[in-house]
Amino acid sequence: MIRNVTLLALSAALMALVACENPLQENNQTNEANEESSSQNGGGFSVLYDANGANFGRAPVDENGYATGASVALLRNYGGLAKDDNAFDGWNTEPDGTGVQYYIGESFSMPENDVTLYAQWSDAEQCFTMNAATGTITQYLTASCGTAVGHIDIPATVEGAVVRRIGRALFNGVGLTSVEFPDTVVEIEPYAFNNNNLTQLALPGDLEVIGTDAFARNAALGNIEFNSSLREIREDAFFRTNPAEVILPHELQHLGSRAFSDAPGVGPELVEIRGGLAIVGAGAFEVNGIHTLILHEGVQVLMRNAFRSNNLTAVELPTSVISVDQGVFFDNDITEITIGSDVEIYDDTSFGENGAAFREYYIENGQQAGIYTFDGGEWNRE
Repeated sequence: MIRNVTLLALSAALMALVACENPLQENNQTNEANEESSSQNGGGFSVLYDANGANFGRAPVDENGYATGASVALLRNYGGLAKDDNAFDGWNTEPDGTGVQYYIGESFSMPENDVTLYAQWSDAEQCFTMNAATGTITQYLTASCGTAVGHIDIPATVEGAVVRRIGRALFNGVGLTSVEFPDTVVEIEPYAFNNNNLTQLALPGDLEVIGTDAFARNAALGNIEFNSSLREIREDAFFRTNPAEVILPHELQHLGSRAFSDAPGVGPELVEIRGGLAIVGAGAFEVNGIHTLILHEGVQVLMRNAFRSNNLTAVELPTSVISVDQGVFFDNDITEITIGSDVEIYDDTSFGENGAAFREYYIENGQQAGIYTFDGGEWNRE
């Protein structure tokens, strides 16, 4: 008997594992979980939530049992249900919306039977207002489309006008986990997606400017796909995010201070900066986990603390670099430096813990180009 119970338990565990490995079954699993909750609620009637065609997220699960006449508070869309080109629009007792409609924050009286509530969807364009003259989305209409949580689709047009900009603080701190942009967007204004739960980001094809703190404080943001036309990343744009790597596009011309600083986790292990960017802003990558830094020809100035507090042991500067400011590589254990001739080294902190000795040796040797290595407590040029 014990052997049979053990085999049944093992079989159930394997079936659960297989189901979880197939993301296409996610909404079916959610509905099944609702049904299981209905049979195990310990008495009373159940409220079941159905994803109703969603292709992102999970329907909420209410594990309570309700007596007839009990007040039932509608669950919010905490599982981030979303549907392409649509906005979440509350719950209805019929899939096609012809039944009783409920919105987040409302409640109803429990009838003498179980109740299934179906997610409702509206055209995403109806969820926004915009300044047609500038092409800027200025407001998300929570009254029409509910709280923006989980996944959001940004439409390419609103009220017949092409969407070109995402307005200031539009989705600041609302709990987004993912966002999809139309390629028409050229600017994302300050704080637009600050303080959310984004995990990955594909930037729109025509994007040119990312504003101050636009994606800051998304601690789980581990993957960023940069578009080729991006020209400006302003101050703190990705402050306290956690990308595995940062490969900046050729067209980038401005990288603001602290743009990728203070990763809450490991931070990027690889950073590659291509030749269109002449100046790396102050503290742009400080307090991360960078092991590999690739700087292309064209980079000229590394501002104060640009790569402070990382895991670099070797630095290769292109011959285009003319200035390394205070503390650029401070708090890195650098033992190999490839450098051009006559580079201005601001002070003893510029190249980390061994920087004072390096600066002295480099100057004493006429600031010659070469590969310098630190061994046995002293620097030598190969």
